[in-house]
Amino acid sequence: MGSSTSMPWLDPWQPWPSPWVPEVAALGHGQGGTDGVGRQRRSQSSGIGRARAAPGAALAAGSRGEPGLTEPPKYSLCCAQVWEVPAGCAQVWEVLAGCAQVVLRCGSSCPSLQVVLRCGRSLQVVLRNHLQAAGHVCVLKDAFLYESAAEIANLICTDKFDAALAIHLYKGGRLLQGSRIPFGIIFGGTDINEDIKCKEKCQVMGAVLEEARFAVAFTVEMKELAAAQWPDAGKKIYVQSQGIKTAPSATFDWYRFLQNADIPTDTDTLHLFLLVCGLRRVKDPLYLVEAFSDWHRKDPSVHLGIIGPAVDPVFSSEVKEQVKRAPGVHVLQELPQEELQAAVSRSCALVNSSTSEGMSAAILEAMDLDIPVLARNIPGNAAIIKHKETGLLFSTPQEFVMLSKNLLNDPVMEKEIVTKAKDYVRKHHSWEGERKTYQKLVLRLQ
Repeated sequence: MGSSTSMPWLDPWQPWPSPWVPEVAALGHGQGGTDGVGRQRRSQSSGIGRARAAPGAALAAGSRGEPGLTEPPKYSLCCAQVWEVPAGCAQVWEVLAGCAQVVLRCGSSCPSLQVVLRCGRSLQVVLRNHLQAAGHVCVLKDAFLYESAAEIANLICTDKFDAALAIHLYKGGRLLQGSRIPFGIIFGGTDINEDIKCKEKCQVMGAVLEEARFAVAFTVEMKELAAAQWPDAGKKIYVQSQGIKTAPSATFDWYRFLQNADIPTDTDTLHLFLLVCGLRRVKDPLYLVEAFSDWHRKDPSVHLGIIGPAVDPVFSSEVKEQVKRAPGVHVLQELPQEELQAAVSRSCALVNSSTSEGMSAAILEAMDLDIPVLARNIPGNAAIIKHKETGLLFSTPQEFVMLSKNLLNDPVMEKEIVTKAKDYVRKHHSWEGERKTYQKLVLRLQ
């Protein structure tokens, strides 16, 4: 990607005969997906502001009360974006979202940040929405394109970025280590639960946290773990749980969904459990396969659907191969956000079998949809589920089957659980409260 000496922004196609200054964000390849029910493809691109596309680019625009702006289309592949922004735009934020990077721009003469976002995990989507609500626009680049902090430093220098926000203390934060610009950190989950056990990674994360202006933990327990490891950072760690908002599709075709998955469409007897996750080892989608398949052989009405993006292609192939030999278990086609929420709302229960979680958006969204949750008993899940009150926690595949049978045979217990779970989400996972927190924290990077 080259740069024009006559313009301070990158333009790989052609000079722009315009008083506006163009920006190009080149987005890399990759599968889409999030770990939440509210999934959007990572290849989706969106933005806000006046813009026009160069040849081969895809244009997307949101709204700030300006006429003629429309919602962005969805793409199965990433593409480049070109944006025209006022020449007075000076301030820039960059967000490294675990495996992705969001570049944000604004300035004293411009009321908004200009952003093109490649959606990924639920938190990235939520972050984009919160920032856009404050008049900002997001750009997301694939961080896999960058192998070192030096490459990011060159990017920062070239595009004159002024501040940054990293999601995941190790994956995102390490690329900002030694950065000349101020930045904040949002813990991802595996950084505090798993990476902290590796001496080398722990040292890197400690150095990153020392440089950060602030850090955000999803739970008090996560903050306490981080503060115990890095005591001097305790005062800069804020607790903000994930906020939840669901909007299931009203036109979702449940019967066609079942037919496409070769699942019996007799909904009077069908009991479909949905395991929503990106197909990667930490989500451990194979954990329940054998036990569930044995249960299905005895009770053909029960089915387990595994649905999510193939984040790890090699592991995804392993999952599909093993599932082929497991009657009653299905790997389902990934769905857009609203349709997946609709599918969850028609399911018997939401399942989580992860070995590590920060805070599962899928669990919280299922609670909001009045669907019971069965989750593996790990710290991240136990932080949001009180066993037999707001959900069911299991420690072995056999216990999962036992609890699932209890759930199916006890409608009174199911009703009590979903009622308490929804009340919990409304009280402790306010979407509006989360928005205010991030909008205020971002101002600390000025």
